[in-house]
Amino acid sequence: MKKILAILLVLAIVFALSACGNIKKITSAISDLKDAGVLDGDGTTKDDSGGKPKPKSKGYTISNEVLVDDDDLAITVTEVAEGDYGDVLVKFLVENRSDDNMILYTEKCVYNGYIITGYWYAEVAAGKKANSEMTFYEDDLLAAGVGSADEVIFKLVARSDDYEEDYLDDYFVIYPTGLDA
Repeated sequence: MKKILAILLVLAIVFALSACGNIKKITSAISDLKDAGVLDGDGTTKDDSGGKPKPKSKGYTISNEVLVDDDDLAITVTEVAEGDYGDVLVKFLVENRSDDNMILYTEKCVYNGYIITGYWYAEVAAGKKANSEMTFYEDDLLAAGVGSADEVIFKLVARSDDYEEDYLDDYFVIYPTGLDA
């Protein structure tokens, strides 16, 4: 009985050691693929920083596009840029010309035809100006498979901070790369 156990133990050790040789081949093949620059599904190359895709350079040409200009409110898109982490940032200059403190936010964003959440909330005191930015997070863009912002449609809402007065509740379309319908 002891001989049978000894033989089984030797066979198990031989089997375990032979499996280790395959792991070396697999890790070698994986490192070769990394060195060759593996392409992700959207055509971006992955770098060695944790496998996050490196986005292509964006060519945003939009600047100082006035969305709203009336007696109570002025909203201008000053720039669209890519953030440090691959997020797309739509930068606004908001001028509150009313006597009320205002809150502004966005709803129902469509980014290149895909419904993607745009994060924007701003508070602007009466008679003041403020710079703020709407953010489209890289993870949301990658999940939808979209790249640069060719067309962005969003609903802007502006209200007094006590919710007594509605100043804006409308949809807007911007073309950050200069392309249009």
